Amino acid sequence: MERFAGFLALSLTLLSIPIDANAESRREGRHAYLFVAPGVLAAGNFVTLEGGGGFEWISERGLGIGVDGSWMSSPECFPCGFMTGSLDASYHFVGRARKLAPFVLGGVGCAFTFEDAVPAVSFGGGFDYWFDNRRSFRLEVRDRVYGEGVHSLGLRLGIVF
Repeated sequence: MERFAGFLALSLTLLSIPIDANAESRREGRHAYLFVAPGVLAAGNFVTLEGGGGFEWISERGLGIGVDGSWMSSPECFPCGFMTGSLDASYHFVGRARKLAPFVLGGVGCAFTFEDAVPAVSFGGGFDYWFDNRRSFRLEVRDRVYGEGVHSLGLRLGIVF
């Protein structure tokens, strides 16, 4: 649990960094996002539901870095799940006039249970559909590989603000 507290403290510190006030460059810069993600764990043997959020910073060239955290569990027993956290690098195919902006990402993280933390690597991609320079809809597919090769594949549906 101490590891999660450190991850949460880092996330809150990053969120306190001032936002660039230039609305024209809002697609670049700092963003927060929230998501829900139906998925499968370990080759389709276990259906999952995940909910969470994160923070990312995207440069003018489209390179990004982000952190996110979520709660993953079975839809039948949402309190029976575990926390996940990750640090991700991404590349966003940005353009000021582009409404549909695809991206790819990869990262490292952990699944936190009450007794242990299991390391993970993740990779995926998706797109942001920008309504304006401040808000977008996000669709993302992400695969996490935990410890001894257990895969967790999720379809993230979310909003960016």
